[in-house]
Amino acid sequence: MSLKNGDEYYSSFISDRKGSKGISGSIQYKAEDREKGEKVLLYFLKRISFKAPSLSGDN
Repeated sequence: MSLKNGDEYYSSFISDRKGSKGISGSIQYKAEDREKGEKVLLYFLKRISFKAPSLSGDN
């Protein structure tokens, strides 16, 4: 999700949840840097991973 406020963009992401665990984050960048900001966010999202606890509690 992205929101423009004046000359800045705020882009946020939220992962799917496993139980009560998940990950979220955001980046902020100037409108003039929108292309670079979106590239950085997409690069990050393609490479991030995390292992949330299983719902059965076996890890």
